[in-house]
Amino acid sequence: MPRPQTIQIYLPAGDPRGMRVAEITTRIVRVVEVPRSQLGEFLKMPEALQVGVYFLIGELSEYGLPRVYVGQSGNVGKRLVQHNQDTDRGKDFWNRALVVVSLTNSMTQTHALFLEWFAIGQATQAGRYSLNLRPTLRQRGRAAPHARATRGRLPRDPRDRRYSAGYVGAADF
Repeated sequence: MPRPQTIQIYLPAGDPRGMRVAEITTRIVRVVEVPRSQLGEFLKMPEALQVGVYFLIGELSEYGLPRVYVGQSGNVGKRLVQHNQDTDRGKDFWNRALVVVSLTNSMTQTHALFLEWFAIGQATQAGRYSLNLRPTLRQRGRAAPHARATRGRLPRDPRDRRYSAGYVGAADF
């Protein structure tokens, strides 16, 4: 059952089409929407150095669906720089990234691996995206044992992670 919530959206440059930082006031997760053209500005933020999960979102696929790549990293800023330079490995499609980090800087690599796996499953089930997946994730049918072991320690409602940018409704994630 849906419950009332307050979403705060901060516009670092004052431009609603630019970078946006969003959080639900009662959660410990922050989502930063980063236009590819403003990646340099994101790299100056403390969130760029954190463990996190990210979504590269871009142009429509041949099926008419938005293309999405889901990844995780121990340093999301460094990883986004690699993707920004990675034009020969199928990652040139993106124009925005959604970066999910912890407000308390308490997300571990294991949490990030589980959230990546979970997000891919939810996006696949929603059927609203053309997923650009690594072959190892395509083959993985269920979470690795270390990811399953941490499920009980994650925030109770994982749908709260993609609330900021309007790409996915809470029912989709």
